[in-house]
Amino acid sequence: GLTEPNTGSDAMRMKCVAEKDGDYWVINGSKNFITHGISSDIILEDGSLIIVDINKLLPARNKNIDEIRGKVISDYQNHLEKAWLTILKSKYSVVINLETLYSLIPN
Repeated sequence: GLTEPNTGSDAMRMKCVAEKDGDYWVINGSKNFITHGISSDIILEDGSLIIVDINKLLPARNKNIDEIRGKVISDYQNHLEKAWLTILKSKYSVVINLETLYSLIPN
């Protein structure tokens, strides 16, 4: 599996991107772990591989607003959603109709 800071293994929230730079790809982002692969290979759903050959690590630096705008907006939306769900959970109880739930599961 692979993980990113602040997203864990939730692939839909991952922010790392790769951009073509001449003959090379520059990966912008960070990973905590990449496991279960040969040389950090990532196998896609169609069976193809992404092989990451790291030539050099760039030093950590502060980012400008254009580089982090999406992350800031995403984090704020997550904060608002958590607050909203807390309010909803305190106002309403959840009742699951088991008959309906089980009718949705194929035999």
